Amino acid sequence: AWVRAGIELLRDEGIPMNPYSAMLYDHLAWLYMHKIGGQDDNAHLFYKQMLGLLMHEVLGGEGDRETLVAFAEAPATREELLEDEGVNRLWTECGAQGFDIVEGYFEVYKRTESVPPAVRQIVGRPDTAEALHKVQVYARATRLREELQLDPQKMIELVDQYGPFDWRTAFPHAIYWATIGLEKLDELERRTLGTLEQFGVEVPTPDPVKEAYKADETLYEFRRVTLRRMIYASIQSLVTHGRLLFDTKGRFMLEAGSDYRFADAALPLYEQVIEAHGIRFQMGTEDAYRNFLRRGVTEFYLMGDVTKSHDYFNRLKEKFPDEVKGRSFDAYRRGRLKDYTEDMTTGEVRNIVAAYLNRALFNLGCNADEKALVLEEEAKALVKQWNLEAEPNLRGTVRFDRLREAVVTDLLTGRGPVRFPGEVVGNLIERLKEQTEDVVVQRVLQSLDAAKEGLLEPEEVEEQWQMETR
Repeated sequence: AWVRAGIELLRDEGIPMNPYSAMLYDHLAWLYMHKIGGQDDNAHLFYKQMLGLLMHEVLGGEGDRETLVAFAEAPATREELLEDEGVNRLWTECGAQGFDIVEGYFEVYKRTESVPPAVRQIVGRPDTAEALHKVQVYARATRLREELQLDPQKMIELVDQYGPFDWRTAFPHAIYWATIGLEKLDELERRTLGTLEQFGVEVPTPDPVKEAYKADETLYEFRRVTLRRMIYASIQSLVTHGRLLFDTKGRFMLEAGSDYRFADAALPLYEQVIEAHGIRFQMGTEDAYRNFLRRGVTEFYLMGDVTKSHDYFNRLKEKFPDEVKGRSFDAYRRGRLKDYTEDMTTGEVRNIVAAYLNRALFNLGCNADEKALVLEEEAKALVKQWNLEAEPNLRGTVRFDRLREAVVTDLLTGRGPVRFPGEVVGNLIERLKEQTEDVVVQRVLQSLDAAKEGLLEPEEVEEQWQMETR
């Protein structure tokens, strides 16, 4: 309740009263990026759930471009909507039952008891489907603008600039409000400069002695950089852990991890800050840019996208030649992968590999075969690299097949730390049955079938695979 209250205070009261305050836009974007989108607050999963449910209700889904275009083109007023003959007929028919279908659309959507049975029958008829759809688009677009203060046209512009956002997640909202803040800051600067010129007043400049580090900065530069950092940090967070999965009702199911679709969108944002702003802001941004490219080289390689890994290596070589120091792609990539894993214990590596495998199985259960394969290959690559270094460093090795068998068994018996929705588990079992040449998977499935038939008790199945795993 307090997080929501903070958002509403800034969005619905603070910003309308102070539309040119960059600080307010920054604070609002920060609430979305850090408090909801981040992972520092113990209740962050709950915040993500609540935001997802709200946005799913308003948007009817993730808010893809086609949906946003329909919202942008929706009638601006109730009167304009009712000019449509089909909508007017539906509204009149529902009104005869004492129900306003335009004002009460979300009651119909949520199937509340306030909707009369006769109205339920009316909106369920095939001949009212088209009119009901127009009412739905109007109701959602109106709520988006009036309750959430989001302009669908601006949302479309951001999708076109950065990529296919899922607006049920927090980071697109942080990007939205930081972008609006930048636009308002540009307006404020133009207005301020015009006023100063009108009255013949010189533009304030930094003191060359006391503030030499600000010598090349323009008016409002600190606020402008802060908002631009908010945008690139949100894009960076989208890449790192911005992929969330929701079911068809908007319920948050799983934090699925990285979303590499937005990686390339982050690159020009770093360069923009480095090139457009003074030395005071360059160092921190350069460090963030360097780290982002480092990670891209390693993670794109682990994902199996060697071409993209090469691209990031070449960009790193161009922008930060000292980082590469004359090494070839393979030499640098091996060094980065070693750094990636050298400080881990065997148990930590097993946990990471198990996490990758759980994500792979979840994606397989959702029929996302390509993503499932990438995650499993990523797990294999990590095990391979770890085991290569294990013996000379007197570390324990990780047995991939046994660990994978344990993860599958944990998941299908419901005994492990991860719980998938029943429909995902059911579909996963069917998909695993298709892998007839996978001895490990088939052995697990046979053991589970035997347990169901009473040939083995569940405890015996668990004991069997634990002994094999050990």
